[in-house]
Amino acid sequence: EKRTKVMPSSEESNLIPSGHGTRLFSVLEGQSSASIPEGRRVPHANGQIYPHNNGIRSYQSQEDPGDGGMQSDGTKTDENKPSGCVGDCFKSVVFGGIDGIMSSLAIISGAAGGKLSWRIVLVLGTANLVANSISTGISEFLSSKAHREFLSTERRREVWEYKHYREDEMSEMVKRFESRGMASRDAELVVSKIAQYENIFVGLMLSEELGLQLSYEDDAMLLTDAFVMFLAYASLGVIPLIIFASGPLNVFTDLQQYEFSAGISLILLFLLGSLKSRFGSGGWLYCGLETTILGIICAVVSYFVGDSIMSFIALT
Repeated sequence: EKRTKVMPSSEESNLIPSGHGTRLFSVLEGQSSASIPEGRRVPHANGQIYPHNNGIRSYQSQEDPGDGGMQSDGTKTDENKPSGCVGDCFKSVVFGGIDGIMSSLAIISGAAGGKLSWRIVLVLGTANLVANSISTGISEFLSSKAHREFLSTERRREVWEYKHYREDEMSEMVKRFESRGMASRDAELVVSKIAQYENIFVGLMLSEELGLQLSYEDDAMLLTDAFVMFLAYASLGVIPLIIFASGPLNVFTDLQQYEFSAGISLILLFLLGSLKSRFGSGGWLYCGLETTILGIICAVVSYFVGDSIMSFIALT
């Protein structure tokens, strides 16, 4: 198979634009996109791409094992980051859990500020937890589905433009590459090659013009994510309320119950915040402390709001 390299030299390869995670690549000369087997890689010096039915997926190149897991830009690769369906579920657990704990912490803090009994805390906290768990799961599903439909609509529009105004779209893409430092001749060569493959070019148009990446999730996957978030919200959000169930035993005072519950909540927020670092570039300690501080702010504000409202009621 004959391959045509987009950038002829290593020096010029540094000029390859990579907006929104999209990388330029070599294409198989003389083949249509339909003739490329599903999942087959077309290698390039700076990346890899998998031709796909609905667009493109770009992947950062992996160096030889002997380089210690280094990427081409000199940074370490993180093979432990969750991806795919497992990654989506893990993310739903982390963020659903953070939301649930934050909500319960706000309830018990406001109740503590208002000097409310453990009975009221238990009733309000449980009712709030159940309602918010359901609402969070439904909102997650509906928002994800709406976003997927939006992407589908935008793709259909880009496909129509590709079929009816192909030359204009190619000219616009050439200008985009030229504005990033690519030579005119190279930009025209790159775009002319990519434009031979409708699905790939449409995916590039979506990424470059709109900053969008296509979603391949169906309703079953969206429902799974929503259900996982519902369970995470409910199961972790109930933990700050458990101590108040010991009220009939008179083991702790109302203040001790609040202090113990708030302390457990902050520890859980730190742990979940540390896990949140797996989805970004921040360190686990920074992400953990960040989430904990936000929890403290939430608790303090709720406490003083509860105290202020109770003082106002007492005056009236």
